[in-house]
Amino acid sequence: NNCPQDWLPMNGLCYKIFDELKAWKDAEMFCRKYKPGCHLASIILYGESPEWAEGHSEVWLGLWDKKKDFSWEWTDR
Repeated sequence: NNCPQDWLPMNGLCYKIFDELKAWKDAEMFCRKYKPGCHLASIILYGESPEWAEGHSEVWLGLWDKKKDFSWEWTDR
């Protein structure tokens, strides 16, 4: 486990939930500034129910329509 303290290791990655309310774009920018290489979370497997989201009624994911043409992409790819 190479995750920083208070981060959740899962499938070789590290996850952290922040409680501050932010708009989607602000949340993605916050992640990028918080630690190099960080982004909003991606769901790799269809139907995956990530344990890091348990107990939270709302979370942002890193899926966006950057080109505004309904071609959705993950921010970490």
